[in-house]
Amino acid sequence: GVWTRLIVCCLFIIFGSHAQYTINQRKKMEDALTDSEEKYRTIVESLEDGYYEIDLRGNFIFFNDALCGMLGYERNAMEGINIKRFVDEENEKKIFDIFRTVLNSAHSINAFDSSIIRKDGAIRVVESSLSLIKDATNQPIGFRGISRDVTERKEAEALTQEKMAAEAASRSKNEFLANMSHEIRTPLNSITGITELVLDAQLRPEQREDPEAVKAALGLSADRQEITPKTRKPLLQFGKQALHILVAEDTPFNQKFIQRLLTRWGLKATIVGNGIQAVKAAARQSFDIILMDVQMPEMDGFEAAVAIRKLESRTGRHTPIIAMTAHAMKGDRERCLAAGMDDYLPKPISSDALQNMIAELVPVAPGLSQPPANQKSEAPAATTFDKTALLKAFDNDWAFFREAVDIFLSDFPQMVSRIETAVHSNDAHELHLAAHSLKGMVGNFQAQGPARAALALEEMGRNRKLDGAEKALQKLTDEMTNLKQTLTAIAEEENH
Repeated sequence: GVWTRLIVCCLFIIFGSHAQYTINQRKKMEDALTDSEEKYRTIVESLEDGYYEIDLRGNFIFFNDALCGMLGYERNAMEGINIKRFVDEENEKKIFDIFRTVLNSAHSINAFDSSIIRKDGAIRVVESSLSLIKDATNQPIGFRGISRDVTERKEAEALTQEKMAAEAASRSKNEFLANMSHEIRTPLNSITGITELVLDAQLRPEQREDPEAVKAALGLSADRQEITPKTRKPLLQFGKQALHILVAEDTPFNQKFIQRLLTRWGLKATIVGNGIQAVKAAARQSFDIILMDVQMPEMDGFEAAVAIRKLESRTGRHTPIIAMTAHAMKGDRERCLAAGMDDYLPKPISSDALQNMIAELVPVAPGLSQPPANQKSEAPAATTFDKTALLKAFDNDWAFFREAVDIFLSDFPQMVSRIETAVHSNDAHELHLAAHSLKGMVGNFQAQGPARAALALEEMGRNRKLDGAEKALQKLTDEMTNLKQTLTAIAEEENH
């Protein structure tokens, strides 16, 4: 019995000591875990950003004071509340979609924006992160994340965007004013040019009254009233050979006018319709001077001038380039000079200003020659036809008017077809360009109806909103048909 008791005591001591050891170790682990959790909670509570833990249904199970302050609630009022209380329907859908994404993928989301509604009704924008919480068996039991109030930052960003939009609107306004200047000055250039040509002709005093009145009405130099054919400036001659001038101009109407003007001065003109053609022409042969329209298709005047200067850098040659522009906006002259042009001539082009500028840029020989005495005037005789607004635009120059009508009848069907193709293919950019070109052409004929119809399509293309384009196209087609009939009838009436 003694040995049995001794053995039992020994076993008790051994296993009792081990049990006590196990209990002590477990106590230490529990104390360490408690201490760890306390440190964890201390760190979480010290965060300036809101920290939250929610279950899979969206109910809050843990959060810090910063989150309570962000939402405007006391801590005891938030326990067990579902996140749906703090958001509207749109943000609720957005947040729970994100919950599902994180739950299905097990991947965290570093940042997403949402709007919350505080207890006082104020709406704040928060930026949040989200990650999955799993239990000891690696099963998802909820979500945790950090939220930061970014309302002020978003408002600042919105102000920046508004500022950028305002600056863009200002640039658009300047561009609009430039385009309006272009549209106004283009027909004025034609009117002014024809007036100059008429005044150059041999006219009786009574025949000069109306052209002079047109110049007074346009605000041009009044000293032309004292000029007679005998006191006109001499023609520009380069030695014994006339100057050869390259003219880059895309408007057929202006091409005709400039060519006639230069021919009257005894100068040889080569006409091209865009910047690419101008560069190719300058590469093929030498010109004494280049007249460069700024706004042209395919390649504008600025790009063409740069390309020509690049070609000349290989030969050492420098051909004077005069920019012609209907924009006439602040900074245009500086931009022209920066592109390598030598001078700048705003439209409508004054023949005196153009002649003086050519004389300044090209070293002409002394003793400039006068036009031959037997040179016939290209100006038509005065007509007794009633002066409508249309004919006033051409200063009753019937020959010029018929030429313009012929150009119009030849060109406008292709231009309308181009617009039709753009409408049917929903090509907003092409519609904008094609309608803009047609609008400029019909504007020369004082055709307000077709011009408005073309402008409507141009604006649709510019704004990339083609709703109603088919109806607007039909309106343009009808207007162009009426214009064709009207111009044809006027031209035929004069022929008879």
